[in-house]
Amino acid sequence: MNAAQPGLPNVNSALRDDPDLAQELKEAVCDALVNAVGGKASGAGEFGTVVLGQRPRDQFASGFLLNQMSPAGEDESSDIRIPVHGASLKLRRDADGRITVQPHLAVYVRVLPAWEDLDNDVLGLRPKPRLSAHVRQEVNAEAFTIAEAARVGGDTRSRKVIFAETARQLLMRRGVRFAGTVETIVAVNPEEETNLGAEPQVPRPGRSTEKKTAGEETPVEVAETTDGAVYPDDLCSPEDIPMKFRRLTVVVPPLVLSLRSADRERSEAIREHAVLMSGAIAKAYDDFMRSEEGTQWCWRKMRLPPSAFRSQRSWDAALSTIRATPVNRAHLWPAQNVEIALEWATSPADDRIIHAAIGLMHRTCGAVGDQDGDGGLYQVRLDIDVRPAAALIPYVLERVKPAYDIQGFHSIPAAGWNAGVAQKELEDGIRLTTTWMPRYNLPRIVPNRIEKLDISFKALADPNKPIDQLELVPDAFARWVDEQSGTVDPTSGLAADDADGRERERAKFAKDIAGYGEEIEDLRVGINLLKQSRAAWLKDPKAPAAAPFRAWYLTNRAFHEVGLIENKTSWRLFQLGFILSNIVSPSTRIKEFEHLYAPNRQTIESASLLYFATGGGKSEAFFGLLLFTLFLDRIRGKRRGISALIRYPLRLLTAQQARRLAKVLAKAEIVRRNDGIDGASFEIGFWVGGSSTPNRLANGDQVLDEFRCIPAVDAPEHADEEANLADPAYSAALRDYNKLPKCPFCDRDTALRRYPKENQRLGIVCRNAECEWNIKTKSNVERPLPFLLVDYDIYRSAPCILLGTIDKLALIGQHWSTINRIGGMFGLARLIDDNGLLETPYDLNVAKAMEGRHPIAPSFAGGVEVFFDPVPSLIIQDEAHLLEESLGTFAGLFETTLYQWFRSLRPILGDRMSLVPGDDSDIRLPKVVCATATISDPERQIRVLYQKRVRQFPAQGDASVSFVLRQP
Repeated sequence: MNAAQPGLPNVNSALRDDPDLAQELKEAVCDALVNAVGGKASGAGEFGTVVLGQRPRDQFASGFLLNQMSPAGEDESSDIRIPVHGASLKLRRDADGRITVQPHLAVYVRVLPAWEDLDNDVLGLRPKPRLSAHVRQEVNAEAFTIAEAARVGGDTRSRKVIFAETARQLLMRRGVRFAGTVETIVAVNPEEETNLGAEPQVPRPGRSTEKKTAGEETPVEVAETTDGAVYPDDLCSPEDIPMKFRRLTVVVPPLVLSLRSADRERSEAIREHAVLMSGAIAKAYDDFMRSEEGTQWCWRKMRLPPSAFRSQRSWDAALSTIRATPVNRAHLWPAQNVEIALEWATSPADDRIIHAAIGLMHRTCGAVGDQDGDGGLYQVRLDIDVRPAAALIPYVLERVKPAYDIQGFHSIPAAGWNAGVAQKELEDGIRLTTTWMPRYNLPRIVPNRIEKLDISFKALADPNKPIDQLELVPDAFARWVDEQSGTVDPTSGLAADDADGRERERAKFAKDIAGYGEEIEDLRVGINLLKQSRAAWLKDPKAPAAAPFRAWYLTNRAFHEVGLIENKTSWRLFQLGFILSNIVSPSTRIKEFEHLYAPNRQTIESASLLYFATGGGKSEAFFGLLLFTLFLDRIRGKRRGISALIRYPLRLLTAQQARRLAKVLAKAEIVRRNDGIDGASFEIGFWVGGSSTPNRLANGDQVLDEFRCIPAVDAPEHADEEANLADPAYSAALRDYNKLPKCPFCDRDTALRRYPKENQRLGIVCRNAECEWNIKTKSNVERPLPFLLVDYDIYRSAPCILLGTIDKLALIGQHWSTINRIGGMFGLARLIDDNGLLETPYDLNVAKAMEGRHPIAPSFAGGVEVFFDPVPSLIIQDEAHLLEESLGTFAGLFETTLYQWFRSLRPILGDRMSLVPGDDSDIRLPKVVCATATISDPERQIRVLYQKRVRQFPAQGDASVSFVLRQP
């Protein structure tokens, strides 16, 4: 991290100490980005002051109106050619007040470009000189005749070569100067090019042909222009002056309508106002044309010889000639006809309500607006002031069923007419402002805090500190629930005669209160479990009953190390609550806590839905439960094997989250090593398939050609990464397959290496000798980072985390050899070598396969015991809302297949599997955790996917407030 500059505050420290400030800055950045995009799209602000090279309607994408009717009287409006912009209001018929409509708009006038505009190569405004049609015809005919004569005379060169050489000479005789000798001065005429296999084309006079293949000729002719060539003006066509437009802001008077005026009075007021608006637009053009700037720079309709654009001197001379011509209003003023469109009608459902649609309508414009100029209205906006405020009736969103938990989100002040509408309170009324970029500002919510509760990573990572303070969480939660029960009226906002709705909301509120109670009970169970485990730890830190507490403080220790890098010091309340509520699931796999399974079976066997806003910290929450599970598995004896399956719907998300998780797992691995916990490294198997990572690196002992460019770790090339990077093949492999460009341990650059002695494993290595990973795993060669890329390497290692995409599940229904390898990770591996790599050969030649390997139980009686509880303890499905329709059907099919497959392994693996306490006939299946920021019907979707009951966390309730969140 760079040190703060002298005299400037330490921004990172300020954001860490004040989360509310951090949130405000996030919102400010997002708002600024939205405004910047809107400004670019509509031409607002300085960006749209001038438009070069095209008409404004072609440069901008939003914020403007084009004329509804063409000069011929045809309606040209469409979804992308918008002539009106405004809002629809609901008004009280008996209200006494007024509506003030203030239009805001700008127009564009065509002006002359400055030399700086023409000389800008990026803009590409300067016209290229083009040979006139009659000059090209003359040169084509003469060059064709000479080329044909040369061919008859025995010249063996192609017609194109002869024609090009002759045409060059003819043009030079006419005064054309070429910069070099190799310019392309001929062009193929695509309209006359024959199809392959066609009969030879008879050349037309003035056109040469080049034979490409037998029976085919391609017409060629003199090119209209050649880069770098200087053409005399008398050979060229005159050119139009490049387009440049300048914005003119139009000051438009407001339209005032009385709420009680008659239809005739409103119509007359609108007609009078339309005359004033059109006059204001015309005045903007006239004022500019009469100004000194306009006199100098207003566009004149004329064409200029190419030499006028050749240099600043020639352009200055051309400007003098142009300015000698008076400004012609008829060439510049598009004659826009604009009015306020008003639709005023009594509601058919309630005659006490008036529906009023008010919009700025661009009716017509003159021919100038569609030809040389631009007749659009730009940066259009309406301010509609309604006085008094009581005259305005909000629109109720009829498709949103009234509910207590979304009170305040059922209505909008007005409906947009090709627009969005924003509301602002006035002293004596309401202002409705139209916008081309509708936005909705969600109420800001921030993590809640409990007084005297220290949930910092550092505090929770200290095993010598009592954990009784955690009881403050369920206690405070219970008080909050009591407060909600006494203060929330679930029928608020419903009509008194809506008996069904009121009963529905009472039942829903009662259900939510019950859900809060279940959540409180889950918290108490998790906390009491940790207290019991800590009591055992104080007596004997190595006792089986001490394992959950040990996993708890090691998890916090790892997050403390992560937080030192990411400037995070503490859990958020909902993250802590989620972890505490779910640790009972993995902990009941330990005999000493099996008694907690039955009373908490519903919690353990349900799918936990982590439902929280984007950016709120969902990933850290399930990472916390993940690390607890990993530490617990290692402590309770699961030395290797898959502890968690993590899946994402999309490969891009998988790669992003893999890098994020690798950083957390790196700190956990160092904590594991420092605490002396046995077993394989905490390793990620990046299981996404051949389109992102290789399925294999070698065929037997032979490295596949694609991967020979990757140096072996014990080869001389290993030491010279700079030379390796000079090899395009290696650079391509690095780009395609190195999913950890930066080391998760030290944040230094990484490289790819092959490990020949480990069956050609493909490893990502950190080149930093001082990296903590390299120091901890020091050997004669650098050890690969704990991140597996190749499917075969994953199958042979059975890493603790299998991270991939949904479609990989389909492999359990593919070829039996693949099923065999996958089964090897879940306890069915047959052999293990001295490097700890598993083998599951499906065409078992025992004598050959066992060379240098040892048999594994239960595949071989008396084999090495490798697997302990091989079924994963945890399944994490992120972005669960994407699992719908066809993808959801696919996921649900293979999810249930996976569970049934695990059950089918019981007769083979026997007591190596963890069983449901009190039911020896059923195995423990993984705890399912789903995470999402948006899901419409969580109970239905999760139930269909996993055939499980759903426990949403935080429990469903008011959309704007909960125990773990608050509005600042």
